[in-house]
Amino acid sequence: MSVVLALGGAALAQCTRGPTTSEVTVPDFVAVYYQSFKSDSSNDVVEFFGGVCVTAVGGEWTVMAERVTVTGLTGELGLQAPNPSLYLGPWVITAGSLEATLEELVLTEATVSGPDVDGGARRLSVDLTTSEITMSDLHLNSVAFAVRGTVAVLRGESLTLVDAGVSTCIGMETPPYEIVGLRADVDLGARSVVLEGGALQLAGANLPLQESITISEESLAAFSLPVKVQNVPDPGRQGKPGSGLGVRLVGLPVGEDVSLDVGATGVDTEHDTGLVALLRTNTSIPGSRAPDPATTVTSTFGLEAGLPYLDVDLERPLTPWLSLSLGAFSGAAPGQDARHEAMAQLTASTPVSVINGRIGAEVFSAATALAPSLDPSLTSIMGTRIGGAVFATARTGTTAIGTLSLETRA
Repeated sequence: MSVVLALGGAALAQCTRGPTTSEVTVPDFVAVYYQSFKSDSSNDVVEFFGGVCVTAVGGEWTVMAERVTVTGLTGELGLQAPNPSLYLGPWVITAGSLEATLEELVLTEATVSGPDVDGGARRLSVDLTTSEITMSDLHLNSVAFAVRGTVAVLRGESLTLVDAGVSTCIGMETPPYEIVGLRADVDLGARSVVLEGGALQLAGANLPLQESITISEESLAAFSLPVKVQNVPDPGRQGKPGSGLGVRLVGLPVGEDVSLDVGATGVDTEHDTGLVALLRTNTSIPGSRAPDPATTVTSTFGLEAGLPYLDVDLERPLTPWLSLSLGAFSGAAPGQDARHEAMAQLTASTPVSVINGRIGAEVFSAATALAPSLDPSLTSIMGTRIGGAVFATARTGTTAIGTLSLETRA
């Protein structure tokens, strides 16, 4: 091909004439550089072949294609090109087809590439009067995050998305999580997103978030998404809840000393999908009087693999050397049978300066019931346990390799 495409410092493109290239200008429309052509006066069109380069008369845009058709030579001017490459300011856009008029460029099945971003859109139109670019079904990857939207409008470096989604999982066709919203305003220069009406979407579950969320390169630099992926075997294909591939976000802060795990189990095609939504709390309840020690309560409750789950532990110091622990559990780990249990434990300990540690003893009583995970209310095994233990811990002083500790139980 003898047509040369010259790129300027501002990423603009211009056609230059080669030794075997002809040139024709359609007044107030385009200049066409071509190898050969065919004219059809009856249909008011002319078709150019052999590697064609077309530049708008004002130089705002350039198209390269193997074949270009100019229509409406005596009427309303237009241009058509299959499989074109469009150079528009800093953007390079390839597409399945292009149609151009004096007012608009329209491309289908477009792939876009710009400064530090790339992506695609089902349809892309350029308003040649305002320079706005409107896209449908856009997905765009930057160095910081990936965004998508059913409708998108680009004005300079400002991109507005409708029915938007944002994820830090860049380049993935189906990200494991996405923050979705009614609208998103993206600053491509500052690499920031303001999302309105947001919710966290993970494996089909939606967790409402703040009405307005700002995601920036600075916030992402300190952001580590706590994603946990697990594959739980299902021996004998019993179909136990939680079996198969599961994915969840863990430790999402939703309040003071309160976090959330959210996700789904069985997201692969061979297993049943179950919702994971677990609240984890850690609460300290002050004593009724100032000298009284505080009671610590930790709990996890909600849904695990779509079934109720509860785990509560309470610890209360009775004296400086004696404490009481109470616990209750009801539920099943993924792929396991259900367990219902209540436990009480007394622990006595005292410091021993000689060993730089403590010695103590504990007694406990527990009642446990096991049940099939497919029917947690159907008890299969019940039993009670009573037991005790003694323990001792010892520590060394600080050494060149740190502090050593030893614990023994019997």
